Amino acid sequence: MLLINKFSPTPIYLQIVSQFEDLIFAEILKVEERLPSVRVLAKELAINPNTLQRAYTEMENKRLCISVPGSGRYVTKDAKDIIVKEKKENLIGIKDIIKDAKKSGIPLKDIMKMIEDIYKEV
Repeated sequence: MLLINKFSPTPIYLQIVSQFEDLIFAEILKVEERLPSVRVLAKELAINPNTLQRAYTEMENKRLCISVPGSGRYVTKDAKDIIVKEKKENLIGIKDIIKDAKKSGIPLKDIMKMIEDIYKEV
């Protein structure tokens, strides 16, 4: 389900959060679906349970999941909407970058080429 890159500059707990967000966004993880337990998933990923606990805490803070005592963690009904809103807010940052590039005199065709190259890269 999840893949961890231990050589990535991105902390492991953020890799986990990001991948869970992708699964929720793609509706692979459904509303009110139970997330794997910390112990089981940490063992499966060969990571420290505290790292996974940190990822789950981050997801709870973002309101993507909720902890039910004695039962586990579950995807919230608003999780996908929260992720969509965050993705839209991230796009606003692109607008500022393009505005700065334009002010710097970079031609539109060069800006478009950069965007195209980045799009292909990801």
